[in-house]
Amino acid sequence: MKILTALILICSFSAQASIIGTEVVCGIEPSIIWDCDNKMSIAKENESEFNLLLVGNPHLSVDFEDNSLMISNLHGNLGLGANELLTLSILPNLFNPADFDLLTNVVGFDASDINFNGELMALNLHNTRWSSDDYILLSFMNSANAISNAPTLLLFLIGIVALRRRLIKNNRNFQLEK
Repeated sequence: MKILTALILICSFSAQASIIGTEVVCGIEPSIIWDCDNKMSIAKENESEFNLLLVGNPHLSVDFEDNSLMISNLHGNLGLGANELLTLSILPNLFNPADFDLLTNVVGFDASDINFNGELMALNLHNTRWSSDDYILLSFMNSANAISNAPTLLLFLIGIVALRRRLIKNNRNFQLEK
């Protein structure tokens, strides 16, 4: 009975995809005035992975969570008008490229400013105006299921059950021979 319960639990298990713990990459153009404080990071929960630097000073924060991305203004008013293009790269195939919701209060930014192919995301920040509490929040609503270990674990448990039965049978045969 315990084995049957374990099999049911394992077969019903499926993990949700998450950005946390994966490598994320940042780039911003024009690189003459803009830069990412680092080019690559590992996504951590409740921690910004990148700051976007304008002439060496942090102005925007980029924070990845389980299935979302938040870009926040770190200062007061900010107007972008130098053809700024932010590119962010995540692990391929975590999310369906067409399956996200956008919530923003940044003037001049909407869903048409986002190009996402499932791995590389380009955000056109040109002609946007940011106030002190402005943000862009992308939520990936229907994250793809991560590859489940259920088939492997199921085969392993079946092997254990078969091995146990064989050992019990061999033990009975051995005791009968005595």
